[in-house]
Amino acid sequence: MIVTIRLKPAIIFGCTVGVILLLFLWMSSHSRYTYVDASCENSVESQGAICEEAEADMWVDFLQVTLCSDHADGFEWQLTDVTGQLRVEVLSREYFSPSTDESEELDGTEVWTFTLGLTGNVTISMEYSQPWEGGTRAARTFDLSLNRE
Repeated sequence: MIVTIRLKPAIIFGCTVGVILLLFLWMSSHSRYTYVDASCENSVESQGAICEEAEADMWVDFLQVTLCSDHADGFEWQLTDVTGQLRVEVLSREYFSPSTDESEELDGTEVWTFTLGLTGNVTISMEYSQPWEGGTRAARTFDLSLNRE
């Protein structure tokens, strides 16, 4: 009977540790995103200056920003400034062409993915430019203020 009494706390402790470990593994395998979609309509309506605000809770690992873009004319988005306490790093940047054959008047999209630090505020600034010498600079601008608590 003494053996049975001593085993119960060990079993309860083992089960508790197992549940915590499974929860941690599940959470680490399910990355969460905050999405910001700066559509082409926003760019046209705002005379080329797009300003967005977003919030990310503590469980969010990544920020994904979708911007209107047309690489056919040589324009692309360039990161110009990152200011604030929140650490942000570019993880990836991809261009997606328009999905129709009649794409002469349609813009594609550029998708930027950033990793996020733990807490703080950050402002991400970007310009839509032709990257070569003499190319058009800042045809559009994008500013995102992000707060992470």
